[in-house]
Amino acid sequence: MQPGNCFGGITLLKLYTPCCIVEKNGAAICGDAVRAAHFYSSGKCAVKIYKKERQGKMEEKSKELEAQETPATETQASAPEKKAAFFSRKNLKRNIILGASLVVVAAIIALVLTALSPKAVAKKYCLAVWNGDPAQEARYLAYDGKALIVSTVGDEEDFYEKVSEVNSEDIHSWNAYAKMMREKRREDLEDEYGDYKITANVTRVKDISVRKLEEEAGWLYETIEKYGFDSDKIAAAKVVTVKMKLAGEDGTEKETIEVYMAKVGGLWKVVTTE
Repeated sequence: MQPGNCFGGITLLKLYTPCCIVEKNGAAICGDAVRAAHFYSSGKCAVKIYKKERQGKMEEKSKELEAQETPATETQASAPEKKAAFFSRKNLKRNIILGASLVVVAAIIALVLTALSPKAVAKKYCLAVWNGDPAQEARYLAYDGKALIVSTVGDEEDFYEKVSEVNSEDIHSWNAYAKMMREKRREDLEDEYGDYKITANVTRVKDISVRKLEEEAGWLYETIEKYGFDSDKIAAAKVVTVKMKLAGEDGTEKETIEVYMAKVGGLWKVVTTE
């Protein structure tokens, strides 16, 4: 369609041509559409050459879209680079060291948790009893075993004085007392069994109620509460069956011990045995 005389064309200012009609997608746009697009001038018809400007705007829009897409493209392209950097010689060595460190830490945590399990505690306690080690026994009790033993004589000074007198040795500390007791136990067992070996095997770990624990060990509560035991703080209870064996040159000795345990302050401790 040619520019012409739709409304009797007038000469427009600057960018506008003397016409009132232009083709848009094969259709005519007259003054009403032009006015709606704010291309109205002098109160009459004013038409911008639409196709040219529209093409220019489309080109600008295309450039804007390309500019927006560029960062995404760069990001995608950088992924292989990051992967390559991760597996580079320098980073690979660092990552191997880091991975190995994490494995070691995890292994240590697992060992600690295993060592503090009711099964492990019960086994160590029974071995300490059979080896005559009062220091180790006290370590696994749910109360202050050392204070209980010392109190059978009086205060610590009276206790060490009495132990020294009975054993004809100079004993002034808990560690010295424990060492003396271990040595005496070893000598006694060697005299009876010759060379020997003591082993402990846990055959059962059973959950029991706190009430059941009290039924089995409640008779002891009044005594051990004087040495730090608090039955109100028991979170859980178990009974662990430990089979002990002493195998010697001159004989064998066996015993099955039921170890009653309480979980207090997040730790499993021995309350009593039978």
